[in-house]
Amino acid sequence: MTVKRRIMMFEPCAYQWLVDKGSVMSVVRPGCDLGPEYQEHLHYVFPYDTEDAVHPVTDRCTIHSFAKGKGYLGFIANAVRVWWKASKLVRSKNIDVIMSADPYVGAVIANFVALATGRPSAVGIAGEHDVIFRETGKMVNPALKFRWVENFVMWIGLKMTDMIIMYVDAYRTYAQSHGGNPKKMVLCQVGAADHNFVPASERGKPTKDWRRRPTDKLIAYTGRVDNRKYADHLLRIYQKIIQRRDDVTCLFIGDGPDRRWIEEELADMGYSDRIIVTGFIPNEEVWKILPTLDVYVAVLAGLALIEAAAVECPIVAYNTDWHPELIKHEVNGLLVPFQDYDAYADAICRVLDDEPLRKKLGKAAREQALKRHTAAVVMKTWQHFYEQLIAGKRAPFEKFPGT
Repeated sequence: MTVKRRIMMFEPCAYQWLVDKGSVMSVVRPGCDLGPEYQEHLHYVFPYDTEDAVHPVTDRCTIHSFAKGKGYLGFIANAVRVWWKASKLVRSKNIDVIMSADPYVGAVIANFVALATGRPSAVGIAGEHDVIFRETGKMVNPALKFRWVENFVMWIGLKMTDMIIMYVDAYRTYAQSHGGNPKKMVLCQVGAADHNFVPASERGKPTKDWRRRPTDKLIAYTGRVDNRKYADHLLRIYQKIIQRRDDVTCLFIGDGPDRRWIEEELADMGYSDRIIVTGFIPNEEVWKILPTLDVYVAVLAGLALIEAAAVECPIVAYNTDWHPELIKHEVNGLLVPFQDYDAYADAICRVLDDEPLRKKLGKAAREQALKRHTAAVVMKTWQHFYEQLIAGKRAPFEKFPGT
C-alpha cells in the first residue's frame, strides 16, 4: 500500500491562483503533484489573497488561502498571520514537509512553520534573479521595496532550510552566493505531465490559424509577455526576421505585464499584422498550436521548453539559464549567445530554410525530453528526496540514481 505524503507548498499567489483558476500547474509543476504512483496531497498556502477560503483543485491539491492586509506593515502582519494559521494546518492535516517554491518571503515563513511544528523544510530555486534584476530593474517581491532587502530575505530562507531544491543545475552558483549550503542542494529536474508527450498526429487542429497567409512559416514563444522573461529581446529578434523575409508570422502566445508596451511598439513599427500578441490562450489550445510551429523560440523558457521539445518542435534558444541542460547545440536544437539578436535571427532563418534540419532537431529534442523530463522520471526524483527528509536525514543527501 502506497503511503500518502502531504506536502505544504508555499507558492507565490498560488501561481496566479493556478493561472486564474485554470489549474494549469496543479498537475504539472514539480513538487506539487508527484503523480498517481505517489499520490501526494499538497496544500498551497499563499500570502496575498484577501480572505479565508479553501479551494479544492484536484483530489491531490487543495489551496488554503488565508491572508489579509495591505501596505508594508500589512504585509508583515500578514506574514505572521500566515505563519500562525499554516502551523495549525500542518498539525491538523499531519503534513510531512513544508516546501516553498521560491527563496523569499514564502521560504522564511515556511522555515518558521517548520520550526514551530518540528517538520522538515525545503526551498526551491527556480530562477537566477540577480540576472533578471540587472537586465530589467524589476524585483521578484516588489513589496520588499529594495533588492538588498530581497537578497537578505533570501539569505535567511536558504540558511534556515533543511534542503535546497534546484529545479535546474545552472542555479547552484547563484544559490551558493546567496547563502545556500552546497551540501543541502539537490537536483530535481523540471518535468511535464504525460499529455504533453501525446504525438502531434493525435492532437487535432487548433481552432484558429494565426498565420497572416496560409503559406507563411509560423514561429512562436509561449509564456508570460514580461520583460523579465526578455519579451523585449524577442521583439527585436522578431523585428529582424520580418525585415529579412516576407514569409513569416511571429507570435507572442500569452499575456503579461508588458503586453501593452509590446503592442504599442508594434503599432509604431507598423508590424502588428506580422508580429502578433495573442493574449491568453487556454492550455488545451496551445497544446494544439505547438505542433504547427516551424520554430519554437526560447529567450527564457521553463516548462514551455519541455512542452515544445515533447512535440518535436525545432527549438532555437539563448545559451543561458537552464536551456543548455535540455538543448545541445546542433544536436536537438540551436543555441545562440545571449542578447545577440542578429545571431538569433540567423539561427531561426537557418532552421526555416532547412527542412531536414528541422526534422532532425525536433526528433532529437523529443527523445531527450522523454529521457529526462517525463512525470514518471521527475516525480521519482522528488519522491527520493522527500522521503529522505521525512525519514529525518539531513545534508548531505543521497543522490538520485543516474544523476
